[in-house]
Amino acid sequence: MRLNHECVRDFLLTLEGLTENEYIDCNDHTEFESLQKYEKSDVVYTFQKLEEANYINAKVFKSLGGTSYNAMSITWDGHQFLDNIRDNSVWSGTKDKVFSAVSSVSLPILAEVAGSYIKSKLGLS
Repeated sequence: MRLNHECVRDFLLTLEGLTENEYIDCNDHTEFESLQKYEKSDVVYTFQKLEEANYINAKVFKSLGGTSYNAMSITWDGHQFLDNIRDNSVWSGTKDKVFSAVSSVSLPILAEVAGSYIKSKLGLS
């Protein structure tokens, strides 16, 4: 399965906007407007990859009824990544720069390019 970078960004932005007692249940992701456009399989895969990358704190519950994937909060690394891609103009500029050159990149490279884009906008590079 291919990681959808738009889903990654929307997932993190949604999770960041929740209160302390709220969480994203990937089995019921359509309760969040920003995630409704994605198939459940894309949301669950995004959840799994963000957890593997240590970008989210999560809980997985397995039972006879199936598996629940709950994203509870964003980690320090997740916040650093999100801060680099939060701004719509930075996100758009980053995607234009990256995907005009190559068809796919990892999240760390995407974050690095976004950071460079921000630095150039601030006149720091």
